[in-house]
Amino acid sequence: MEKVYTSRLLLLLTIIVLVLLVLLVYFYQRRKIAIHEKGEELNRLGLRLHEHESLMDRNNAYIAELEAQIAEGREASDQLGEQEETLASLRKENDSLRRDADRLRKEMEKLRLPSEEAGGTERIAAELRQTRQENEELRIRMLERYPELSSLHAHPVYLQTEGMSRLRQICDTVYGGFCRRLSQSVPLLSEYEVELCCLIKLRFTVGEIAALPGISPSSVSTSKHRVKKKIYSCLGITDKKSLDLWVWEA
Repeated sequence: MEKVYTSRLLLLLTIIVLVLLVLLVYFYQRRKIAIHEKGEELNRLGLRLHEHESLMDRNNAYIAELEAQIAEGREASDQLGEQEETLASLRKENDSLRRDADRLRKEMEKLRLPSEEAGGTERIAAELRQTRQENEELRIRMLERYPELSSLHAHPVYLQTEGMSRLRQICDTVYGGFCRRLSQSVPLLSEYEVELCCLIKLRFTVGEIAALPGISPSSVSTSKHRVKKKIYSCLGITDKKSLDLWVWEA
């Protein structure tokens, strides 16, 4: 009888140990899954935060460009209203992005992982920041390769056909064949209209653009309005962003 009792006790203890082991494995796996899910969520939030920061950086660059154009091109009154409207829209978008970025940071703080797991997430975030910085530095270095751009910005002068062709070449090199892509996407554009978009892409102001082909700032504004209608109609664009903003993003 005692042997039977002992055997049953050992069996019961064995079952309890096995159940405990199964529970330990289960909770360990659940913890690993939870940490993995937290890591994925942190990565997702980190990517969204990176996108928001990139958009804010881009918008700040556009805002600076528009403020410079408004300061230097007030004689083009028909263009001024559109520029100021775009400027207000960009500032409003940045305010919204900033609020959402703060919310994302708070969500990421709630999902903080143990130090050994957080290292990978922090590394990814650091890599994203470095990529954004490298892209901006690359753009600046590429533009610095062409001192004629800085010279024309400082002292815009009338350009012959060869000079304008050179600007188109620079634009295509720096911005991945922008003029070629634009001509293919909107074949209705004339050579002058493609060149106008090229100058906008290269961040020339209304006054500077007027000096290069030797026309008045008001003529530049009229041409920009006509080009915008052609592009937006051909591509089916319905939003209200300015031609400058569309070209900068293209």
